[in-house]
Amino acid sequence: HEDFVNSEDASVPTTNANDGCCVLKVVLNGKTFLFPGDSNKITEEVLMRNFSRETLHADVLQGAHHMINNLENIYPLIAPQYVMCPQSEYRTKKRFLSYQTLRTIVPEENFFFANIGIYGFIPEDDGTITITFREVNCTAYDGSGL
Repeated sequence: HEDFVNSEDASVPTTNANDGCCVLKVVLNGKTFLFPGDSNKITEEVLMRNFSRETLHADVLQGAHHMINNLENIYPLIAPQYVMCPQSEYRTKKRFLSYQTLRTIVPEENFFFANIGIYGFIPEDDGTITITFREVNCTAYDGSGL
């Protein structure tokens, strides 16, 4: 959020907290995961201004702001192989333009929706990503892993 705070008087030129959300990129076993938080158009502009296509690229992307915010300019630069959708499949496909934008880049079968179950993305030593799935059930945690 420091990009939005004036260093002289600590004023903030925005009224939307999402303008300065945290964006996280993780590299595991050579595979990249990008979590853009609640990024919106202002955040998109900051990222595009400050980072190269190579830096922005990610193998796995979590759609911004529950797939609500359509980052149509940066999603093609990220060019993910997989998209984690923190939203239901129905809402994502019927209501959010971000899905339409990402569908021009990512095949349908590489979208993973929050309401279906719990997915795990495991970067393997051979350069592939193994995807695990666990059905959601409303019981106490049994101590098992994905």
